[in-house]
Amino acid sequence: MPELIYLGIGLEDVNNSMCTCPTCTAEINKYTRTGLVIRWANEVTAIMRAWAKDVNLGREIYFPFIAYYETAQAPAEYNSQTGKYEPIDSSLILNEYSPVLYCRIDSNWNVPWEDEKNSAYMYGLEEWKACAKSLMFYNYTNDFSRSFEWWDSLYVITQNYGLAVKEN
Repeated sequence: MPELIYLGIGLEDVNNSMCTCPTCTAEINKYTRTGLVIRWANEVTAIMRAWAKDVNLGREIYFPFIAYYETAQAPAEYNSQTGKYEPIDSSLILNEYSPVLYCRIDSNWNVPWEDEKNSAYMYGLEEWKACAKSLMFYNYTNDFSRSFEWWDSLYVITQNYGLAVKEN
């Protein structure tokens, strides 16, 4: 039996299924859509970890939060006094058992993440560093704008893996 389990949580693909009742809309306005999902993820993680302890599961469980599509942007803002990004609310930091799985589908997959053409990716990464205690990276190996053309992705992938190693 594995001693370590990763169970991904969060919205995937273009979900757009968040509740729009007045209470939920007020929460979204206060915390952002991503922030609301982070708060939910922290609650789910706490409940699942308590369950694992109660049943003596005997293994460590982590719940990666996928930062993708409508949850790609972290609920953080730039503090010009400190020169760093900070969460917009202290409750919007993923706990230590929920690493962020950072995946920007809108990236330019023809160039490495650190290229200026991917500046949104890098700004987003800085925002997530303020809202997560650990990072994971999702790296596509396809250029979706030209899926049927040959694309030598080895250079881009090696550069992106280098960034992932550097950030962890």
